[in-house]
Amino acid sequence: MLRLPALESISLGVMPTVKSNGITLAYERFHPEPDTEPVPANPSHGMRGWARRIGRRLNPSSEIREPVKQQPEPLLLIMGLGGQLIDWPRGFIDELLTRGFDVIAFDNRDAGASELLDLPVPSIVELAVEGVLARQEKVPYLIKDMADDAADLLEALDIGSAHVVGASMGGMIAQSMAIHHPLKVRSLTSIMSMPGDRFSGRVATSLALRLTTMIPPPDERDPDAVVDYISEIQNLIAGPRSDEASTADRARLAVERGFSFDGLRRQLAAVAAGPDRTSDLQKLRVPTLVIHGDKDRLITVGGGQATARAVPGSVLLTFPDMGHDLPPTRWSHMATAISGVATEARARPSTFRI
Repeated sequence: MLRLPALESISLGVMPTVKSNGITLAYERFHPEPDTEPVPANPSHGMRGWARRIGRRLNPSSEIREPVKQQPEPLLLIMGLGGQLIDWPRGFIDELLTRGFDVIAFDNRDAGASELLDLPVPSIVELAVEGVLARQEKVPYLIKDMADDAADLLEALDIGSAHVVGASMGGMIAQSMAIHHPLKVRSLTSIMSMPGDRFSGRVATSLALRLTTMIPPPDERDPDAVVDYISEIQNLIAGPRSDEASTADRARLAVERGFSFDGLRRQLAAVAAGPDRTSDLQKLRVPTLVIHGDKDRLITVGGGQATARAVPGSVLLTFPDMGHDLPPTRWSHMATAISGVATEARARPSTFRI
């Protein structure tokens, strides 16, 4: 029997959709309870990782602050490669809601309940070649196109700007959104991602070798095999605090909502052909938080460190017990840090659209 302990409020039926950048995107919106006071918390409590602002030590008690009570501010969540909005744990979303955010999550193009595009599917060989040569004209679409999707989604929802949080490939999309749509980004949070410089954050050799044994993937006409395949990969890349039962639940729900290996390959091609964003990140003036796990083997911690080095004044927060996942033990800590960078953004609202 399918158990969904952390996904109770995610719609299993028809989801709201909008036309964004010419593509149909499915989304879900989560509103904080009216008149809810922000959760009081000691930001430094339990932060066994380390956080620093580039050039000086971060003082969590003074620089990562809980917001005062105010109108809810929009926060856009962007998921990673092959992922769906259900991959944002409801417990993490609840932590953001209690801190006064109006949360929007959506399925990227070629994923979940959003539009599956009728475009060429790169082969494994083509993906390897594009990753080396970055021949952008050869891929179906780019990370920038996905950033345009996210920016246009806000426009379709009549939201001038939002705090933008992206994980893995979603972090790359969030970075690109801050670069190409700066007025729409109040603050930027890049989780377990990298700037695309080809050197930092490279997959650990042991994991790369293991993943090559999982090619080709199973036939999509066998949903149980696909669920097992997705679960196995997620468990391989997760840290020591992951919950395998919840991972299996999310994998089954992902298949039920709509999972496509063709769509995943097109997304992977966009990542492989992506440019080095370092020089553009160096020009950003948006409050930025970078979160990474020391146990991440898919995008190793150097990816987060390189991102933080690139963005002036950014904050880097790492956790020793986090892999390429969002462990429940860190939801509160991450939400508190995100609220801190949002507080910094409020001090300079002229840099984004209300």
